[in-house]
Amino acid sequence: MSTEVRTRAIGMLASGLTQKVVASRIGKDIRRVKRWWKRLTSNQSLEHKPDASRPSLLNPMAKMIIGKSLGNSVDDWKCILWTDESPFELFHSSNHENDPVWCHNSSDVLPQETAKFPQKIMVCGMMSCQALSELHFVRPKRTMNASYYVSEILTKTYKDALNRKRKTGTILEKRMIADPLKATLMQDGAPPHRANITQDWCKNQLPNFWAKEKWPGNSPDLNPIDNLWSILNQRLDDLSQSNNLENLKKSLKWPGPTLIHLVSRI
Repeated sequence: MSTEVRTRAIGMLASGLTQKVVASRIGKDIRRVKRWWKRLTSNQSLEHKPDASRPSLLNPMAKMIIGKSLGNSVDDWKCILWTDESPFELFHSSNHENDPVWCHNSSDVLPQETAKFPQKIMVCGMMSCQALSELHFVRPKRTMNASYYVSEILTKTYKDALNRKRKTGTILEKRMIADPLKATLMQDGAPPHRANITQDWCKNQLPNFWAKEKWPGNSPDLNPIDNLWSILNQRLDDLSQSNNLENLKKSLKWPGPTLIHLVSRI
């Protein structure tokens, strides 16, 4: 936040407005406003505090060794096949954290119509450092158990993507990784993924198989495919709302240029 915004907020507080009203007017969390006011009443500056981090304990040689290690890690990451599932729904409501509305008063915010029981569709996908699988749409009213996961998603959608041979082409045409023998399928701890039939399929079909015991713990930043779901959600927000599941499926397409940029950053 710029010093000008902070000063403006303090000015509104000094004029008698409440912290809640000031936070609403500048479109920021009330906790920020409280911190700024506390700084002022404690005779502290509203300027950004200088970086107070401690000096590095690594010498130049140690930094060089770590840099080389990271280079080897990048090669390892290029062999990972990231997979995930995400639900998409008709007439979904906006995310209050990501979609702020700028206004002088909360009463100026127009009400948003939502469906009480919106229809949903589960979407599955796989990505690597250079390509993407086709999206798989789980059939409506079908529970994605282990049997469905193996027969419809692993055996068809993901296997088809792994069998690609082209070195060039679009992200939906070229091979997933340079050396399929080094492919490592990354899944999460969902029951269909941990099931014995799923583990057996992966063990037989993937040379570099990681059993479920080796998967890392939960982390919201661990699987980069989560960013793809976010892009698709934003893309749906930019389009007019679909009025049935078939139109929703047509709208859920990998937006090429954005994903090419994202995949190249892994």
